[in-house]
This record gives sequence, C-alpha cells and structure tokens, in this order.
Amino acid sequence: MKLFLLPAAALALSACQMSVTDEPLPNNPEALIGRTLVHEDGNLTINPDGTLGGDIEGTWEIRNNQWCRTITKPERFADSKCLDVRVTGNNAQITRDTGASFTLPLK
Repeated sequence: MKLFLLPAAALALSACQMSVTDEPLPNNPEALIGRTLVHEDGNLTINPDGTLGGDIEGTWEIRNNQWCRTITKPERFADSKCLDVRVTGNNAQITRDTGASFTLPLK
C-alpha cells in the first residue's frame, strides 16, 4: 500500500507544479508605486504622486491595468509608453507592446 501512495503523491505534486508555472503572472503595476527600478542607464523612482524621480524625470499613471509613463528627461529617453508590468518580490518583468520583455531589479 505504501509503495502505491508515494508515486501517486509525486504525480499529484508534479501536476500542481505544472499548472502554477504554465499560467502567466497577472499584471500588477500598482506594486511599482513607491519603488525604484534599477537600470544601467539610471534609476527610476515611481513616486506615489504620479511623478517619476531619480535619474529619469516624467509622469506615470495606471491605465487599463498597464503602467503608462511619459519620460521628459533626459531627452534621449523622452517618450510615452504603456507597458505590462508583473512585480514579483524585488523584480519587475516589463513587457513592451512589441512583446519583448525584460526584468529589472527593484529597491
């Protein structure tokens, strides 16, 4: 009886693992508020008042469950984009509208 239970338990656990990893993480851009994205080109602080601070200046808002930001300074980064954001612990996975995604550490 014990020999049968061990493989059955292992199979049940592996099935649970697959369902967790197969499902995409939900967008949770509000988890960025008050945090700083760390990037090699400069840190970006997402202030609660809707402004961006740190090495990069601009504004942000959450619209349609996306993080929409407008960068004004430095000029080389100046533009507006809405991005999917999935924050897990101290990392933010950011996905552009092209489908390209990257992960940045948070502090």
